[in-house]
Amino acid sequence: MQLTKKIKAFTLSEMLVVLLLTSIVGGIAFSVLNLVQKQLFLIQGNYKHKTVVRQLEQSLTIDFNTHQNIKYDLLASKLTCYSEIDSINYIFAPNYIVKGRDTFRVSIQKKQLFFTGGLIEEGRIDAIKIDSIIEQPNRKLFIFKYNDASTYMN
Repeated sequence: MQLTKKIKAFTLSEMLVVLLLTSIVGGIAFSVLNLVQKQLFLIQGNYKHKTVVRQLEQSLTIDFNTHQNIKYDLLASKLTCYSEIDSINYIFAPNYIVKGRDTFRVSIQKKQLFFTGGLIEEGRIDAIKIDSIIEQPNRKLFIFKYNDASTYMN
């Protein structure tokens, strides 16, 4: 009878090589996952901010075209849209714009006001240009309304 029977198995060095390769692949996978996760968070933040800017643009466009009189008060940094039915105020703060109960978290570096094509500081306006939104340097808004005869009569 034979006492030593050879068992087919991996050697210790082969097992160490497999563990080493597995840990390297796992480390690379986690680092790639971390990079993808960071990119997704950046995309999500960018999308959220673009949505806020679009909402502001849509809100201003609707209010400009549904109200007859639009005035800007330089001292209070307040834009007021008047009509026979109601009035709506936009308050411009350094890091946000407030409209009623809505807050648009947008940092505006520069805004220009226009009335009948001329640049003005305050008073009645028919267009506003928001040049440089800090979070999106290339994003510019230009909101205007079509004037009717009552604009020039008042």
